[in-house]
Amino acid sequence: YHQYFTEVHNISATEFLIIKQMDELVFSCNYASVYQLKSGKYILKSAFNKKKKLSICNFTHIETPTNHEEIPIRKLQFDASKKKIFFDDPNHKKTSAVYKNGNFNIDDYDERKLYD
Repeated sequence: YHQYFTEVHNISATEFLIIKQMDELVFSCNYASVYQLKSGKYILKSAFNKKKKLSICNFTHIETPTNHEEIPIRKLQFDASKKKIFFDDPNHKKTSAVYKNGNFNIDDYDERKLYD
């Protein structure tokens, strides 16, 4: 698999948001993390409903005996002017949250768990 940073955004003078992506053979995940400056060190913050990381994962390829279908990657996006993180869900609606009181009120989305 391949993992890489896709975006870095300032949230405040002491906080920043990192979005990274991880691609495997048939699925892709976007992860968001917030780091906060404390005592001269940047520390990973619990900023997603008391969790340290937001995960958005979806299948990118579906194989059947007669067909191969590619599916677009569900990417996390951040609007810095509104401090809003969002992604398109399977129903083509935007799932979003604004950074308030040091937290994004948004849940993970992982298609792989639908098949457990």
